Amino acid sequence: MGEFTENYYWAVPVGILLAIALAIVFWRSGGKELWHRYQFDMYIVGKTIKKIALAEIFSLFSTLHSAGIAPQQSLQIIAKSCRNSVLAKAIATATDKLYQGKTLSESLKTSHPIFENETFQVIHSAEVTGNLDVRPLRFSQNLFAKAEIEVDNLIATIPAIMLGLVG
Repeated sequence: MGEFTENYYWAVPVGILLAIALAIVFWRSGGKELWHRYQFDMYIVGKTIKKIALAEIFSLFSTLHSAGIAPQQSLQIIAKSCRNSVLAKAIATATDKLYQGKTLSESLKTSHPIFENETFQVIHSAEVTGNLDVRPLRFSQNLFAKAEIEVDNLIATIPAIMLGLVG
């Protein structure tokens, strides 16, 4: 190993720079879109990413709705501010469905799978009870709390994984 290091010491920084350059090219040429599409399906962290994204969306929705902004306009604002381009397109689709006369919960549910199940139930119950300014906020706070616990648990496993790898 010593002879290799002496003769090819330059290969390590060149390899690192090449990997960084390839990552940048990949990200700019469609990698970002792939990440946005599949990040919720990742094995360990996908559920946490999903909770954070939903919490951000519904926290903002609740704030906008409390300020008297209509759901259609709220969704338009959320779509423009959403960091995930796939979710932004889904929210824009849900906005169009709202203008067509569908309910908020149905519009969201049919626009992207992330809005199915528990999310649909929460928004539907908020619509029925007239609590669109309160219930989504509580839901988002609950999601943020769950995501924080999951992140803490993931961070707690890092030393064990490192110990297993290094020995």
